[in-house]
Amino acid sequence: MKKYGMLLGIALIWGSQFMLNYWVLMVFSPVFLALMRSGIGVLTLNIVLWMLPESNKNNLLPLNYWSKISRIAFLEASVPFILIGWGQERVESSVTAVIMASIALFTVVWVLLFVKEERVSKARMMGIGVGFIGVLVLFLPQLLARSARDQSFWGECAILGGAVCFSLSMVLIRKLGRVRAPIHMARDILWMATVQLGLIALAAWLCHMPLWHQAPTLRSLLSVGVLGVFAGGIVYVLYVKLLHHAGVAFTGLTNYFVPVIGVLLGVFVLGEQLSWNIILALVLLIGAMIWV
Repeated sequence: MKKYGMLLGIALIWGSQFMLNYWVLMVFSPVFLALMRSGIGVLTLNIVLWMLPESNKNNLLPLNYWSKISRIAFLEASVPFILIGWGQERVESSVTAVIMASIALFTVVWVLLFVKEERVSKARMMGIGVGFIGVLVLFLPQLLARSARDQSFWGECAILGGAVCFSLSMVLIRKLGRVRAPIHMARDILWMATVQLGLIALAAWLCHMPLWHQAPTLRSLLSVGVLGVFAGGIVYVLYVKLLHHAGVAFTGLTNYFVPVIGVLLGVFVLGEQLSWNIILALVLLIGAMIWV
């Protein structure tokens, strides 16, 4: 039962982040949201690691490691956090959840292209094809209406770009190998992302770009806190524990639950409407993930 509890916890944390983003973005800018999420996340992981006996060992890591971590952080957190936040200002959270389901699909594509050990089977190729049809179905209304100027269209493109960045970072992490414990690597990635996002936020401030639109509300502050502590910190601890306890295959089931939870919260909590293409795209993307 313990592994099912951790699976549900991970799915709820990652699935609820789209709803929390919606509340935060009512007050704060995407850049500020990204900075707070990574900053609070790295603080949370530092506290967790401080409580672990093995974390007290000071391991001096080469500059080459930090160079690779910096590139991973740029794709894993800095760019996608901003793109997804910008996109969610224009797109409903349920649509965001469905688009983010394509991360698993893109990851398989990059692995097949850049990791020589991976085998390309007909089933995998068919699964990838089904997944891309799902993405196309999601964009279909805007494409048919030729609404390239529509803000929702560009919002969806930004979120899709965030998903592509996430998937590329997964390949870089895989190629990096197990240099150190996964939780330590997650902390290091968020450290570098916080530095990068801090510089971006400073540049935005110097360019007179507001980091918030109105006075912070209690709900927005609680939401950004929950995002940082749980979606940026605790979820990595749960994810690593589940990997060790139940294996890769069982842990991978989170990919199927996250978009479903995101859509359900968008509909029942935020009152968003489900259109036929959102439902069909979700079914096709989940089917594709099972296939590949």
